[in-house]
Amino acid sequence: MQRNIATLIRSGKNKVLLASGHLYNRKHNARDRNWGWYCTRYHHGCKARIITDEDLFIIAYTGEHDHDPPGEIIKTGKGEMLYAGGFTFNRKQCSRNKKWRWYCTRYHHGCKAAVLTTLDLVVTTLLGEHNHIPPNLYYTGEGKAYINY
Repeated sequence: MQRNIATLIRSGKNKVLLASGHLYNRKHNARDRNWGWYCTRYHHGCKARIITDEDLFIIAYTGEHDHDPPGEIIKTGKGEMLYAGGFTFNRKQCSRNKKWRWYCTRYHHGCKAAVLTTLDLVVTTLLGEHNHIPPNLYYTGEGKAYINY
């Protein structure tokens, strides 16, 4: 039987749990040395929670997320972009530790925000702050995204 495992990642100055593309904060010790975790979007209404053992193997999921995972690839007329947290990013490079670095599509307008993802596009690190509001995203009949700032 294959067991799902979660990963601790750094988000700002705190560590959060990454599981199935979603991020969780630690809530408390559950019974039998297990840990309870709640979705980082809990204060926005998401009630999803998980329980892990001390080795971060996932024991149980409760509730469902009322939002998408942090990142997804969208196709535009200019190619592919990462859509994460309501913002769009262009891929910059793959680092030695097998992570993609993405920079905000408004980089040339002064925005220094960036994200790191695994090769399978799971967001692992958020870097910097955006200096603009999120763009509006529309889809064409062909399934391509149109971005309006």
